[in-house]
Amino acid sequence: SEDFYDEALKERIDYPVVKDELNPIFEGCYTTHSDIKKANRQGENLLLTAEALATLASLYGYSYPHSSLKEAWEKVCFNQFHDIFDGSAIHSSYEYSEKLGEEAKKTAQNIIEDSLTSLSSHIKTDKKNKEALPLIVFNQLGWLRDDLVAIKMPQEAFSSFHLIDEKDNLVPFQIEEKKLVFVAKKVPAFGYKTYWMVEGEKAALSEVKLSINKEGKMESADYLLQIEPCSGVIRRLYDKKMQKEIFRPSSLMEGNPDTYSIDKASNLLRLFKETPHSMSSWVIGNIEKVVNLSNGCQIKIEEEGPVRVILGINRSFNESRIEQKIIFYQDLERIDFFSKIDWQEKGSQKEGIPMLRVSFHLNFASPEATFEIPFGHIKRPALGEEMPALRWIDVSQIDYGVSLINNCKYGHQVQGNIMSLTLLRSPYEPDALPDLGVHHIGYAIYPHRG
Repeated sequence: SEDFYDEALKERIDYPVVKDELNPIFEGCYTTHSDIKKANRQGENLLLTAEALATLASLYGYSYPHSSLKEAWEKVCFNQFHDIFDGSAIHSSYEYSEKLGEEAKKTAQNIIEDSLTSLSSHIKTDKKNKEALPLIVFNQLGWLRDDLVAIKMPQEAFSSFHLIDEKDNLVPFQIEEKKLVFVAKKVPAFGYKTYWMVEGEKAALSEVKLSINKEGKMESADYLLQIEPCSGVIRRLYDKKMQKEIFRPSSLMEGNPDTYSIDKASNLLRLFKETPHSMSSWVIGNIEKVVNLSNGCQIKIEEEGPVRVILGINRSFNESRIEQKIIFYQDLERIDFFSKIDWQEKGSQKEGIPMLRVSFHLNFASPEATFEIPFGHIKRPALGEEMPALRWIDVSQIDYGVSLINNCKYGHQVQGNIMSLTLLRSPYEPDALPDLGVHHIGYAIYPHRG
């Protein structure tokens, strides 16, 4: 390739130069056919994890699975063919692509399990107290990490126990749905940390500053979050340490919470209706109707413990239903949102195309939008265009910002202080029913200083 450019420069040196990206085009493709988008994200994440752990294990005698990884990557990359990945192929093609995605996923999971088994066999887990069960937490990423651990309770688990780390410090935990849940702190890059379940009475912990009530108020040492019980939207998010209102105030009258404006609220789910148009899988058409999904919500406390609290929000519209969990942590600065969406909205040439978005209204004076792209990030004007990004976008000012992170989506919008994630679309061509059914979607907000 170097010779080619040398020859080209001999002919002329004033070639036209493109210094910016060529997006957006066919912005509907960022969301259409959510199944293939999720399969791609899972495949990429699992295979990168498999490569990292297999590489570490190979340092201790594990045979690195070159051919298996190559074959799995070829299946993931095949599904990135533009008519498949952008959701504009016929229905039957996705049956084959789903099979490829599942095969790649299974290969990666097997390699991960084998690598972890090999690595664990070289780790000494002896403790002075023989009545202790070790738990090894691995970090497959290249930076020091705090994150949630949620594992099935081991069969060997004691009926009563407390959890300690390598320095015998007590670790807060809770058991929910037969899973042990705790936060692993400062796990080294490409490394591990060992914890022990020690038989005996559950030890008392220092004061936990984590609370939730049935009116939708959630509070930790870092944040105060207020959910509007009737609509399920976020009315307020306050950073206690920075003394900052993160979201735009949504009350029309200061001090009167009953006068809030739904259009200014956050975690606002909105159903859009595009007018009928050609190339419905490829193009987001003119919007003729927008409905805030704010009526008839039911909220309830689903978990309450020293590690996390969870508020469940259920809502129905038309023939569809959304079950959402908002997760607030004691020792993590992000707030997670996990949604199970039974999507029964159908697009047609007569009725148009339904589309679902979630939006957050920030409270910044001079916001700047940044989008993750392959191998880097890019700043873009916050003009409300549908733009592609990988796992996150960020809106910040000089001293503060908020990232919006997701586990399986690609279509985003930023318009001034409003950041949005497109969750689902139902075009009608060439696949008449691309996304009908149940979807599991995760996203998170991560407020940060600077």
